[in-house]
Amino acid sequence: MSDKKILHFEVSPSNVLFINSKTQKAENAFDIHLYKTKAAVDDAKKESEKALAQIVFSFKCGSGKDDLCTLAEAENITFSETKNEWRIVKRTDEDQSVLKILVSPPKDMDFNKDYTAVFHAGNLITTAEQGATIVSITIANFDDVENRENYFSLIKYYPVRILKFEANPASVDLNSQTLLSWETENAVKVSINHKAIGETDAKNDYKLKVEEPLKLQLTATDHKGVDTVKLCEIGVNKPRITEFKASSSSFYTGDKITLSWNVESSSGVSIIPGDGKIFPLTEKCDVYPDNDITYTLFALGYNGQEPIQIPQSITLRKCGWQMINKTHLPKAGSSTKFNDRIFKIGSTFFLFADRKIYESATGETWSERESDEFPYLCEPENYTTVFDGNTLYLLGGKIEGEPDGTNLMYDFVKKAWRKKTMTGNPVNRIFASTYADSLTMYHVILYDKRNVLILGYHDRGNWSVDTTVPLNKDADMVRIAVFNKEIYLALRYTEENKVVISRRDLYDRQWRQAAAFNQQNGEWYHLVSGGNTLYFLNKDGIRTHSDWDKKEDYSHIKSTEISSVSAIDGSVFLSTINAEKEEYIWRYHNL
Repeated sequence: MSDKKILHFEVSPSNVLFINSKTQKAENAFDIHLYKTKAAVDDAKKESEKALAQIVFSFKCGSGKDDLCTLAEAENITFSETKNEWRIVKRTDEDQSVLKILVSPPKDMDFNKDYTAVFHAGNLITTAEQGATIVSITIANFDDVENRENYFSLIKYYPVRILKFEANPASVDLNSQTLLSWETENAVKVSINHKAIGETDAKNDYKLKVEEPLKLQLTATDHKGVDTVKLCEIGVNKPRITEFKASSSSFYTGDKITLSWNVESSSGVSIIPGDGKIFPLTEKCDVYPDNDITYTLFALGYNGQEPIQIPQSITLRKCGWQMINKTHLPKAGSSTKFNDRIFKIGSTFFLFADRKIYESATGETWSERESDEFPYLCEPENYTTVFDGNTLYLLGGKIEGEPDGTNLMYDFVKKAWRKKTMTGNPVNRIFASTYADSLTMYHVILYDKRNVLILGYHDRGNWSVDTTVPLNKDADMVRIAVFNKEIYLALRYTEENKVVISRRDLYDRQWRQAAAFNQQNGEWYHLVSGGNTLYFLNKDGIRTHSDWDKKEDYSHIKSTEISSVSAIDGSVFLSTINAEKEEYIWRYHNL
C-alpha cells in the first residue's frame, strides 16, 4: 500500500435551485469545488494499463413531475473551469435521458501535490413546477486516485414570497387593537419582531394592542438561510380632547374650582400651570386660583409615528360674587320677591321671609327670632320693603280690611310688629320701590303707565309728594335710588324693551339721562345704591355707574333664579334659588 490521494467534491452554494413562480423560469448557477486529500490505495497501475484520466458529471433528466428538468433544458447548461486548465466535453444520452459532462486534467498536471479546482455550471433553465435530480460524479483512470463514484442532488424550491403583511386599520387610537395579517410562501421560518408574536405561522391573523407607534418587520427565511423582509407601520391617531371644563368659569378668591376632562387616544394628561403630574384620561382635579388664570390641558400622544401634545385651554375669571351662605335660607313668599329682605344691624344679619324674622351672626346659619307674631294671616299684596334705622317698613301694600296708607313696621329693638296709617302714602299701583338713607325715605310709585309719583318721608311723620314725573311712553316698572346727592330713576318702557336711567339733583327738577339698557318686558331689574357705588342689576349681569357699558354676569352664581336684592354695608347682596329650591346669599365685591 502506498500513500495516495482521493478527490472530494462540494457544491456551492447549497444544492438548492430556485424558480420564479410568476414566469416558471429561472436561470440557476452553482459551483463544484474539487480538492484532494490523502488516502491509502493500491500501487499505481502499470504504464501499459493507463487510460484517459477524467471525471464525468452525469445529470439525470426527464419530463416527469419529480424531474428537475428535461434533457433539452439541460443541454443549455454552461460548464467551465475557472482556471481553464481542464478540457471539457458535453454529451447527451437520449436513450438514458442523461447529460454527461466529461472533464479531463491537463497532461502535465502533477496530482502528487494538493490541488483544488472549481467548475462553474450555469444557465440551468427549468420549467418544472417541482422536482430534483441526482448528479453522479465518476472518477476514473487517475494515477494516484482510486476509481470511484460520488453523488450530489439538485433540488428545486420556489423562492420565498411575502404575499401580505398589513394592519387593518393602519392607524388606531392608542391602546386600541388592530388586526395584523400576514401570508407567506415557501419559507422555512417566519417571524415578526414584536414581543407578542415572534416566530409564527406562514399565514395568520393577530389582534394586536397598539401601545405606541409600531414599525414591524416580517422576516421569511428560505432553505438557504436567506431572509426576505417586509415592513408594516402602524400609526397612532392624534389625541382627542372630547371635554375639558371647569365647575365654574368664574370664581371668588378662595373658591374651589374643579377641572374635569375626558381624553381619547392619549397616554396621559398634564395641566399647566401645575406640578407636572401626569393624570389619567378621565379625571378631576381641584384648583384654588387667586386671580384671572388660564389652565391649559395637554393630551400626550402621537400623530402617526411622531410624539405630539394637543392643547386645550380654559380661562377662569375672578369675579366679585362671594357666597356667604352655604346652607338653606328660609324661603321667601312670592310677594316678597325682589324686595329688600336681608338687613344688617351691627354685626347681625336679619332676614324677612314668610311673615317671620330670622337672624344670623355670619349669614351662614339662620334661626327664627323671638318676636311678636305677624299681625295678619297673609302678607299685604304688592308691598315694597325698606329698612331705615332699626325699622323694617312694608309700604304701599293692600291689606284686607284696612284703609289705604296702612303700612306695617317691624321694630328690631322691641322685636315687635305694628301698623301705622301714614298720611299721604297711597297704595302701590302698577309698580313701586323704596329707598332710605339717613335723611329721607323715598317711595316711588308707577301710578299709571305714564305717571311716576315720588313721595318723601322727610320728617318721619307724614309722606309728601316730592315730585311727579309725566312720561311720554308707557312704562311698567320703576326703581329708585339716591346716590351722591342725586335721585336716580330706572324706568322700563314696554314698547322699546328698554330701561332708561335718569338722574336729578335732590333739589332740582331737571332730569338727565344717565344710561339705557335693553330689557325684555316681564324680566326683573334693580337699582341699588351701595356706599360709593351705584349698581344696576338685571338678568344679564351687574353694572356700576363708573362704567355702565361694562357688566359682570352671574355665571359664578350656581342658581336658576334670583330671589331678592339688598344693599348692606355699601355692598350688594343677592339671595338665589337653585334647581333644588335651595336659597343662598351672595355678596358682591366691586373689583
